[in-house]
Amino acid sequence: MRLVVTGNFATDESIATSEAPSSPLCSSCWIAVDAVVITVIILGNVLTILAVRLSRRLRNPQSNRLILSLAVSDLLVGLAVIYHLLFFLDARLACYKYSCIPRFVFPAFCCCASFCNVTAIAFDRYLAIIHPLKYSEYARERLFTVAITIIWACSAFVSTIPIYWNIYDSSNVCELYTVFPRLYMIAILTPLFVTVWLSIFVLYLRIWREARIHARRWKLTGANDLDRDSSQKKSIQVVLPILGCFTIFWLPYVVVALVHVIDVDQQPSPTIYRVMFSMAMLNSAVNPIIYAWKNRAFRKAFKKLMRCRSPDYNQFNSSFQHYLRKQDELVQRDVKNGPERLLKDAVKNHKTAIEHDPMLSTENL
Repeated sequence: MRLVVTGNFATDESIATSEAPSSPLCSSCWIAVDAVVITVIILGNVLTILAVRLSRRLRNPQSNRLILSLAVSDLLVGLAVIYHLLFFLDARLACYKYSCIPRFVFPAFCCCASFCNVTAIAFDRYLAIIHPLKYSEYARERLFTVAITIIWACSAFVSTIPIYWNIYDSSNVCELYTVFPRLYMIAILTPLFVTVWLSIFVLYLRIWREARIHARRWKLTGANDLDRDSSQKKSIQVVLPILGCFTIFWLPYVVVALVHVIDVDQQPSPTIYRVMFSMAMLNSAVNPIIYAWKNRAFRKAFKKLMRCRSPDYNQFNSSFQHYLRKQDELVQRDVKNGPERLLKDAVKNHKTAIEHDPMLSTENL
């Protein structure tokens, strides 16, 4: 394999060939695709964050704090994609170690947090359905705070390892396989993905079986517990799309990256790699859509936010509050005017009475 020197880089011929600059039209298409992905990720997750923070109905269930944490991690994914995109706009960023390494550490941190939050949401739904009587004991604010803190701390620990343990070389191109050690990819990142996927799959399978058992039991006994049945269906409808989307968007990227890490000589096509990377990042844009589609409270909050209204805004309550405000202004005005106001009202009432009955005039008294 022949060594090719390009500018400040000394790279293998295969790498230089795979990293050959694409046409301006192709680059513009990729930038447009990334811009759309970034926009959808940021808008969707900002709406989710605002909905949970501003809506009393969505803020009260402690489990929605996990959804808020997931939205924050997915929003950071969108910001990580922006930083990743800068390397295609300015190639000089790849020349420096401390601008190249964060290109992969920052997305790894955001994605690890997103993985863990998705798992925590599935586990929360598992407890709510499998152990409904004990769930109220588990669903405490302090417990959710501890769980979210552990999620972010573990994500930071796992993702920042390449800052101290990496194979960066200024003579190589700034890519995942030239920064992250092979052992780190095989022994840490890949098992993390597999563990998350298996955890979600097992939890969902257990929830689905429990829902079938309850459905058969209610059918045999003739019970009609609509509220419980509706709650179980909603829980399944939320977990299943998350599992499906997580698999569809992330599995191809993990397979492509893992194949290359195992066999360095097997260079992936730059086009295939970028398509898989964009698909993986797009998963962070799908989660808010799942919640808006399956959860009526989120859907209503999103609609109000898109109309620049508070999620708690209600037309009836607004009119009633306006009425109370006007009544308070009238009372304050009467108190301010005092006896003078009362005398004027008495004279006005007397004149009105005289018009209807002249015998009430002072001349006849």
